[in-house]
Amino acid sequence: MHFMLLRHRPAQDDEPSDSETTYPDPKIIAPHCDPHCMTWSASFGIPKSDYETEGDSWSIFVEEVDRFRPASYRDEPRYEARNDTNFVDFGPRFAARLSLDNLAVK
Repeated sequence: MHFMLLRHRPAQDDEPSDSETTYPDPKIIAPHCDPHCMTWSASFGIPKSDYETEGDSWSIFVEEVDRFRPASYRDEPRYEARNDTNFVDFGPRFAARLSLDNLAVK
């Protein structure tokens, strides 16, 4: 899973259009597994003053990707590939954007 926190700012006097930026990288928490499901979570540290800036809107963008071995290697033929730890993310398989406009801040 890939997580991004997005901050959308309305156009300012000297800007040509609205802008959207990615906030600093999240702290990704290892997936939690049980016999029936798997869950992922991420946390973002944002100063309250940044989050409460008038006119800004925040959202989280989440992508589910598949992780496979690469299609090719520099050192082919590759022997003992089953012991390889080299994986590449492919996708996304699924993506969702979740608005935080109604999130209560304490």
